[in-house]
Amino acid sequence: MNEKENSIRIIRFNNPERVTGGYPGHGIGYRGCNHAGYTEGGDHLSVGSSWYDIWNTKWHKSHEGVMSFPVKFPLADLPTALKSYQWPDPDDERICKQIYQQAEGWNPETAFLVGSHRDTLWEKSYMLVGMEDLMCFFQTEPEAVRELLHRIMDFQLGIAKHYLNAGVEVVGMSDDLGTQHGLLLSPKIIREFFIPEYKRLFKLYKQNDVMVNFHSCGHIIPVLDVFMELGVDILNPVQATANDLDEVRRITQGHMALQGAVSSAVIMKGPKEAIRQEVAKRIWQLGRNGGYFCAPDQGMPWPEDHIRYYREAVQEYGEYPVKQPDDSKALSQERFSKYAANYVTSKAHAEGDELDRLVEITQPKHDWLVLDVATGGGHTALKFAPYVKHVTATDITPAMLETAKNFISQKGIKNVNFRLADAENLPFDNDIFNLVTCRIAPHHFPDCPKFIRECARVLKKDGILLIQDHLLPEDEECARYIDKFNKIRDPSHNMAYSESQWVSMFQNAGLSVLHIEEITKQHEFLSWVKRQDVGEDVIDELIKMVKNAPPLFMEWTSPENFGTPEATFIDHHIIISGRKEK
Repeated sequence: MNEKENSIRIIRFNNPERVTGGYPGHGIGYRGCNHAGYTEGGDHLSVGSSWYDIWNTKWHKSHEGVMSFPVKFPLADLPTALKSYQWPDPDDERICKQIYQQAEGWNPETAFLVGSHRDTLWEKSYMLVGMEDLMCFFQTEPEAVRELLHRIMDFQLGIAKHYLNAGVEVVGMSDDLGTQHGLLLSPKIIREFFIPEYKRLFKLYKQNDVMVNFHSCGHIIPVLDVFMELGVDILNPVQATANDLDEVRRITQGHMALQGAVSSAVIMKGPKEAIRQEVAKRIWQLGRNGGYFCAPDQGMPWPEDHIRYYREAVQEYGEYPVKQPDDSKALSQERFSKYAANYVTSKAHAEGDELDRLVEITQPKHDWLVLDVATGGGHTALKFAPYVKHVTATDITPAMLETAKNFISQKGIKNVNFRLADAENLPFDNDIFNLVTCRIAPHHFPDCPKFIRECARVLKKDGILLIQDHLLPEDEECARYIDKFNKIRDPSHNMAYSESQWVSMFQNAGLSVLHIEEITKQHEFLSWVKRQDVGEDVIDELIKMVKNAPPLFMEWTSPENFGTPEATFIDHHIIISGRKEK
């Protein structure tokens, strides 16, 4: 089975041999497809260049490595300008000749002939009118907008006929309909204005057995049914940060293949193990039953070694039957089951002025309901219990939860109950708690942004999320070195975050940041490593890492006396709180 045959099986959910990063394609496109004019223009030009495309939209390139942007719109005065506007002709040789030239040399045995409808309808319309004005015209000049969309689609249909004459097998359509948190347009506008026009193009291609790969960035879950109704065969890039990928797969399984979903941030930042884990996770999550091309969810100027790690991981994990990846949650359960008692007696967890500081920051009320996520030894739940009405303490590890329960009950505390729960899938209704706490645990979570969103979901309006956890410096190289250091000692460590990353996660979850402070904790190295019962080989490796560490690591951790029983180092923590606004 060659790569093309395997790709067809992926798209059709028909027992492919392996997951790949994409299908083999021989691309073709009309002149102007990528914003060029009749004789010049395009993103390849130098910074400062300006030109008019075949639609008479003016483009300007402002930044190296970044696509150009439209700066002058020929149909800005839509109702009036439509009357005299000269539409490009898809049969103009200056536009269509390129299609046939580019099709030469295509080998149909090994690759699909792929045509491009970049800026298919929505994007082309606002590139002609201007986005803000067009959004107003939906309300003030709906008939003019309908005529605009119809004429754009007339052009796309003319191009489609040339693609079909050339023998096209797959077409790419592209309209970014989503932001990070919702749609750019309401589902009502999409259905009333755009779907009737999309149907014209889809009908032509479906009548000729041509597959459609549709590109839309952003949050697209509300229109997945629209894509399937139209007949989209492949949807990309399925942004990991903008969508609940489990829900996307549930809705589309067996009906529409997915391409993308591998976090670009993970590939960009690394390290290698994080990239491997991300790829393995997405292949299992989205592709274990076919219907998935494992690819980054955006195009970036990748570090060469990082994109190589991604490709190697797809090769490693993509063979069917797909194997479930090493589950960091299961690993956490395994390790904390073994060492649960250690975390009750751990000075780093049980002691420290920060426990009192957490109470001081939040000023809890006697009628509050509190949720303590990943309670560990139960120290945070115990600290807050005397100040509030009730505390619910959760943990993913049964042994840890039982240990915390025994510890707190021995203190005579009666207003704490215990519940087994995954921090990223909290088993509670919306708007329940006045305060959610989580202390020295999020660095274990595979998907910390999802955990933050879950905390925000279960908070009441004006409720507070309070977190204490490891803090990394903003310097990425140093941050990754520290993460590696922690992961060698404890493989269930996933990753820690910088202050800017914590702020971003809070804000993206709809939480306004109320308080941030940094604290440092000095650890006795040997007691720190032995809490995880590691072997001498691990201790030696950690000592070697410290002795060979970059200067910023040494500055951040202040290691002393390494290689002796008196070795110590500094661990930075962040305390951050935020309020749910809506």
